[in-house]
Amino acid sequence: MTDPTLPVSAPPRWLKAALGVALASLLTLALSACGGGTSTVSIGTTGTTAPTGTSTTTVTGTATTPVTTTGTTGLTGISYPLAANFSVRLPIGAMLAASNGTVTTLNVAGPSLNVPAGTVITVPLTATGTAVVLVTTMPSLPDSLTTTLPTLTALAGSPSANGPPVDGTGNGAAFWGGGHLAADAQGNVLVSDGGALRRVTPAGVVTTLATAYLPYDWEGIAVDSAGAVYGSGTSYAPPPDRFGASIQRLSSASLSTVVSNWTTSATVSALGLGGLAVDRSGSLYLTDALNHRILKFTAGVMSVFAGSGSAGAADGTGVAAGFNKPSDLAIDASGNLFVSDTGNSAIRKITPAGVVSTVTKQLAPGAITVDPSGLVYFIAGSPRTLFRLSRDLSLSVSYPLAGISDPISGLTTDSAGNVFAGTFGVGSQIFRIRF
Repeated sequence: MTDPTLPVSAPPRWLKAALGVALASLLTLALSACGGGTSTVSIGTTGTTAPTGTSTTTVTGTATTPVTTTGTTGLTGISYPLAANFSVRLPIGAMLAASNGTVTTLNVAGPSLNVPAGTVITVPLTATGTAVVLVTTMPSLPDSLTTTLPTLTALAGSPSANGPPVDGTGNGAAFWGGGHLAADAQGNVLVSDGGALRRVTPAGVVTTLATAYLPYDWEGIAVDSAGAVYGSGTSYAPPPDRFGASIQRLSSASLSTVVSNWTTSATVSALGLGGLAVDRSGSLYLTDALNHRILKFTAGVMSVFAGSGSAGAADGTGVAAGFNKPSDLAIDASGNLFVSDTGNSAIRKITPAGVVSTVTKQLAPGAITVDPSGLVYFIAGSPRTLFRLSRDLSLSVSYPLAGISDPISGLTTDSAGNVFAGTFGVGSQIFRIRF
């Protein structure tokens, strides 16, 4: 359905859907082209000294005597597998790769870490801090994180085609793809699909709840505790402007406007695109990538929650903090926001008081979500690699999702802790991910 007042020069549905993921994809390619900073050096596991050009490191073969280091760079530039009953101290930024392809990254100094024997440790040249984390080869990881690969289930959507929305069950449904996701208390996944709002049940039944431009686009998606669905996106703005950004609410089949055309432009058609979240009091939060900030809407009034309005990377409070093209965000049960700061290749945390800190550095992060227990999931680097942060934010484990062929554009979790991913491209689908 198309609004008759919409300018005929507005972008087609497929192009508009692509805008929501194009930024992260372009940044991933650009940053990848810069090259890596890791050299691989094979060394022994007992009584061996690190090669010339790195910090001097004595490697021991017992779990009770950790590796000792001199200087402040630890094992910078070295990569090698860990034998059984082995300990080593590593700096922040070190990576540990399990045999199945999952990778754990040390984000901050924290408690000792247990990993399986055979885990390969790599310390990039960029990890120049003091070796502060004790890593020991033991059978499991702490904080309920696991290196076991998750199980993927294609819940809905055609594996070989995408296009105008088609309702149906399983692969009998069709998606444009490229939108955001949210989940309600019943385990249904709400999908922004080419500007339309669609619902996917746990059984994979897809229905369209609101079509595009009725009266506004659905791009960012959030669901409150009462089950009302909020959508942010581009809206029609009367002359002299052509494009606006609005937020609407759908509850019990009743559609209402939360805030209409909070910003307008005569030329920019990507207004209002970004991740949306709602807190327990009903306030809404939106990533404003065009202006490098996080917005807050309370009772229909817009304010800047964090970000100076210019590209930056500084931690701080409110407008003293800096963001660079933030693309998505999620909220936990305590009201903390987690933001994919795509241009800074970082995951940022914002407290309810607006205090911004950097949690971890990951290449061009995109879609992000938080489960009910507080575990943060996000896509970064490869468009088909899922990261999971430990609850204390000290570790991140990456899971290559080999069963997904298209880039992932949206993530959400349900009350049972299942993760759902939406893809973009030929064969756009909704997947359920279980650990």
